[in-house]
Amino acid sequence: MNSFMTKYKLAFATFFALTLIMSLHSSETGAVQKVSDHMEAQAIPLLQALAKMGEAYNCYFTIEAAWLDGEPVNLMESYLVSIPQDKKDLRSSLAFLQQKAPNFTYTVNSSNRRIFHIIDARLTNQEGYGPVRVLKSVNFSGSTQDLIGYIGNRDIPVGNAGLMDIRDAMFQDLSTKLQAKGQNLQVRSLLSNYIPLEERGRIIWIARTKLGKEEISRVHFSK
Repeated sequence: MNSFMTKYKLAFATFFALTLIMSLHSSETGAVQKVSDHMEAQAIPLLQALAKMGEAYNCYFTIEAAWLDGEPVNLMESYLVSIPQDKKDLRSSLAFLQQKAPNFTYTVNSSNRRIFHIIDARLTNQEGYGPVRVLKSVNFSGSTQDLIGYIGNRDIPVGNAGLMDIRDAMFQDLSTKLQAKGQNLQVRSLLSNYIPLEERGRIIWIARTKLGKEEISRVHFSK
């Protein structure tokens, strides 16, 4: 009888241990899978992440992307990032993105604090970089497309986007009318401060520039 009870207890203990191990393994596997699924679900292109953040914080962005030979021209916009879930304000969310996206930096528009300029940090050393050039006098009235031509005709290396992929072309704004007048206006401000923000997306415009002296910044406005 004692022998039977001993074997019974031993079998029960073994079964209990195996059940516990399998349960723990299943829980750990499930937890890892949930974390993995969560990370994959949140990994989206930087362009899409900024659009979502713009909706969340009621703000707007411009993007100044840089590229080298052998890199896609939309490299910066395509970086896969996760939107921070635990950040309570836009600045901390942008700081989070700075840690995740290579060469990510930004500045706040001095005239409209709801506009944030996202910049590939490599462009800060770009000689003759168009968006930071200054126009001594501006008196413009026309479309977004006309504005880019107006800047380019002032001997500043800024031009229209030219050939684009289908998605970019679908969301390109060629026709919105605007007026701009002033003195000593930086090109970045001229492109940003006079466009009506109502009923448009959270990305105002994108400029893509090859790294190199006096390279043209190809700009397109987004709807």
